[in-house]
Amino acid sequence: MSGKKRLPPSFYLLPLLSGLTLILAFPPFEQGWLAWFALMPLLRFCLQAGPRQALCGGFIFGLPLQLYLNLYLGTILFAHLTPALAATALIFLIALLSLFYALFALAISCIRGLKKPLLLAAAIPSLWVLLEYLRSLGFIGYTVGYLGYTQWRCPVSLNLLAAFGYWGLSFVMVFFQSALMLGLDRRLSGKKLTAAAVILAALLCGGTYLPELAAVEREAVPLQIALIQGCSGPEEILDSDRELILRRYLELTRAALEKEPGVELVLWPETVVTLVMK
Repeated sequence: MSGKKRLPPSFYLLPLLSGLTLILAFPPFEQGWLAWFALMPLLRFCLQAGPRQALCGGFIFGLPLQLYLNLYLGTILFAHLTPALAATALIFLIALLSLFYALFALAISCIRGLKKPLLLAAAIPSLWVLLEYLRSLGFIGYTVGYLGYTQWRCPVSLNLLAAFGYWGLSFVMVFFQSALMLGLDRRLSGKKLTAAAVILAALLCGGTYLPELAAVEREAVPLQIALIQGCSGPEEILDSDRELILRRYLELTRAALEKEPGVELVLWPETVVTLVMK
């Protein structure tokens, strides 16, 4: 298909469907299994669209997803900035994050003509991992909405994570979808489809069972750990004196140590405190 061929407006529903479906893989819905299929409509769109259309489609995919995942920031921004500035900051963040998906879709459109479909099936997840990695760098360093985060409740996926690291898990998830999509599109067939299935099976089996083979040294006496959670909301973090939050964590820590004197390690969660002196 020529890059200049216009797609019907209804075709843009495919990336929108992908974005809306992927939302369901995140809290509070927790349907992590959907993340193994949610990108397929987007991939279908990119394999048919020209570069400009793909760029637009990728942006459409990212908008609802990032709006959903970052809407909580509105409670903070609008509480401490003017409405115009808060809205501008939120729109800029969502648009910037959606741009990464737009670049991903653009890249797929540019390489869709690869003569070796098996290479294309591997190139698509490589592009996804590359753009996720780039998103973690620089002044953004913002990883909310990463595909692999949807798998925190899945033991098999966590084994893949232990074996290959986060980037490996993300690669396997997208490779599964790209190979399946190319198979349905009949670009992968016969021996090529079998080869893709063997590669995927090797990655899944290796990731599943390799961590089980690693030797685990067990301590004779278990290490007792106390997990402290102060449950400070964003409004309290920004509006309260930071010393109030610190005192709460110290009190919870003392209470835990009084209840369990054998505790050897105390863990506090990552949190934010305001540095504005009142």
